[in-house]
Amino acid sequence: GSGSDPFSLSLSELSPNRTYYIRAYAVNSAGVSYGEEHAFTTKTALPSVGTISLESRTSSMLKLSALILDDGGAAPSEAGFYYSLSDGCDPETAYKVAGELVGNGFTAEISGLSRVTEYHVRAYAVNSAGEYVGDVVSFVTSPELPVVETVEITEVTESGAVCGGNIVDDGGSEVTARGVVWSTSP
Repeated sequence: GSGSDPFSLSLSELSPNRTYYIRAYAVNSAGVSYGEEHAFTTKTALPSVGTISLESRTSSMLKLSALILDDGGAAPSEAGFYYSLSDGCDPETAYKVAGELVGNGFTAEISGLSRVTEYHVRAYAVNSAGEYVGDVVSFVTSPELPVVETVEITEVTESGAVCGGNIVDDGGSEVTARGVVWSTSP
C-alpha cells in the first residue's frame, strides 16, 4: 500500500572532516527510485602521534622526534612535547616545548635540564578538534666529563716524584679510573 515506511541506517568507517553526499533509494518490481540528495561533513578527529624517538642527548638537553600517524582530517597547528620529573607527566603541571613541524613529523630540543636525571616525556599534537597527548616515555640525560685538578708535585728526587690530583666533580657518573699522565714536553 501507500503510506510512510521510515528506515534508518548507520554509516561507519567514514573519514574525518570529509563531505559525503547521500540519497535514499527504494527498489520494487517497477525498478529503482531515488530521494533528493543531502550532504553532511564528518567532524574533525583528534590527531594521533607515534612513539617518541631520542635523536640525541647531552647532560642538559634531549632532542626528540615523533611522527604524526593521523592528522584527524585537519592539519596540526602545533605539536611538541610535555616533560616533567614526575612519572605521570601531567600536562596540567608539566613543562611544554613546541616542536618544529616537518612533513608528517616534528622535532624539538628540550634544554636547561639537569645531568644524569630521568625525565618523563609525552608527545602532543593540536588540530581544530583539540589536543591529543600520547603515552609517557622516559629518558635520562648524559653525564658530563669529570672535573679534576692536579695537585702540587712533592718529594722530587733524581729518579721520581710524588704527584696526583683531586676529583672536584665526578660529572654525575662514577669515576672508574684515575691517574696522571706525564711527558718530557709540555
